[in-house]
Amino acid sequence: MMSGAEDRPLRAGGLNQGGATMMCNVGGVERPIRIVLGVLFLAVGALADLPPIGAGIMMIVGAVALVTGAIGFCPAWKLFGINTCAPKPSMKQ
Repeated sequence: MMSGAEDRPLRAGGLNQGGATMMCNVGGVERPIRIVLGVLFLAVGALADLPPIGAGIMMIVGAVALVTGAIGFCPAWKLFGINTCAPKPSMKQ
């Protein structure tokens, strides 16, 4: 399902365009959970009969969860020093 994104740096702004380097800090089981919850929160925010502020909050939380799960990087996790990505396999044999 994942193509090894956990073991390479992510670049803001696309490939070879410069920008800040983001190391993967969301991985393993957390990544698909964030994606599913993001879609769920977006759907609830859009379709449920919530007051406008509630719908807006649900959609913002859903969008953040979906994006951080999709790109594998969470700024809050970096701030708190949390990393759920699998460590790189050792090159030694």
